Amino acid sequence: GYFYPSINYMKNSKNNLVQIASSKPLILGRINFSIIKSVDKNQIEIGDIITVELNVKNVGTISAKNLSINDIISFTEIEFNLISGSLINTISSLQPGENITFTYKIQAITQAVIKLNPASIEYYYLLKVKDTSNLVDVKVVIPEIIQIFFILGPMLVSLTVLIIFIWKTKKYKAKKYELQRNELMLFNV
Repeated sequence: GYFYPSINYMKNSKNNLVQIASSKPLILGRINFSIIKSVDKNQIEIGDIITVELNVKNVGTISAKNLSINDIISFTEIEFNLISGSLINTISSLQPGENITFTYKIQAITQAVIKLNPASIEYYYLLKVKDTSNLVDVKVVIPEIIQIFFILGPMLVSLTVLIIFIWKTKKYKAKKYELQRNELMLFNV
């Protein structure tokens, strides 16, 4: 919170002298934030779009100004593409108890279990302070149609090889039988 500087004085009535002595500062309030990151779906397929929501609430007792919320390190370009929204936002003023929500949309690129890194908020209160949000897990899976192809593809290849093998075996046996019959006719006559 803000500090009211400590001032103690001693009054000298003879020459109206005021002397500052040591005292304790008075805390007028505190700055504190609640940052919650959430997604609309925790399990998606490659190519699906999810909405990420950042909810920032001033849970302190005084107004905060010129805040910067940053979610740029949340994911890599290998995992997701940013479709809409902004990863860096500025809040000009946030009163105690007031909250503000930022959203952006991302599209999944690769199959994985991905942890979206925390968003951070930076503000100055005597020093530069940085608060972070929670981690969010997102599971990206291969679409069902491709999963079916992973099963049907090898099955079709195996079935094709089996059919070709059976056809060639029958053709070989028929040719062998024909050659045997020709030999018998040749030697029996």
